[in-house]
Amino acid sequence: MIIKITKTVSRGKLHVEIETEIKHFYSHDNKILTNEEVAKIAGQDHKIQEMVSNPDHKVGNYRSNETKQKGTWVFKLVPDKTRQKRKTTPKPLTKTSLRSKINKIAKELNEEDESTR
Repeated sequence: MIIKITKTVSRGKLHVEIETEIKHFYSHDNKILTNEEVAKIAGQDHKIQEMVSNPDHKVGNYRSNETKQKGTWVFKLVPDKTRQKRKTTPKPLTKTSLRSKINKIAKELNEEDESTR
């Protein structure tokens, strides 16, 4: 019944596009793809959290006003726990001016001189 299944993943969503073939003889059964069947197909390779959208029309193996042979379902995937947000680096301290560095060194030298006296 199913000719082609195309699965694409983008931004945490799985897009499943299924194309079916038309039945060859009138005596063959009419088959319609249900959301559960598509979820089962999509769940074979990916961990699915929920269904986001499904086609407005029915997808089946026969022609009708309400039925088409191609449909796209979108599923939300379970986020990977291995991927964690990177820790932000702390802001570097503000640069001290040359004058304040010289004053600090001068103070230390003055303290050493007073302690040696």
